[in-house]
Amino acid sequence: MKAYLIDPVDKLVSQITIGDGFEEIQEHLKCDLFTVACTLDNDDTLYVDDVGLISGKQQEFFMFQPYPSPLAGRGLLLGAKPDGSSADCQTELLDCAMMVSWLSHI
Repeated sequence: MKAYLIDPVDKLVSQITIGDGFEEIQEHLKCDLFTVACTLDNDDTLYVDDVGLISGKQQEFFMFQPYPSPLAGRGLLLGAKPDGSSADCQTELLDCAMMVSWLSHI
C-alpha cells in the first residue's frame, strides 16, 4: 500500500510502500507502541509513536496541520477502509508535505 513517511530528522516527507501488518508500521516509526494522532476527511490516518513525547529521548519534532500539538519522532500517513483495515493513502504527496512543518529539539 502507498503511505507517506514523515521523517523530522532528515526533514523529509517520502512515499513508501507498506504491507498489511502492524509490525511494518512499528518498523517505519521505529517504536514499539503507536497511536493515531489524527484522521483526515478522506480517512487517511496519521500514526505516531505512542510514547514519543514522554519517552525522554532527545529527538526531532514536527507539526501536522490538522493536529494542534507537536508530534515527536516519525509519522506515517496511511489510508483506511471503512472496516478499519489499511488502504492506499488518498492524500497527494505534495499536499501531505504542505501539512508538515519542522520543529527543533524541545
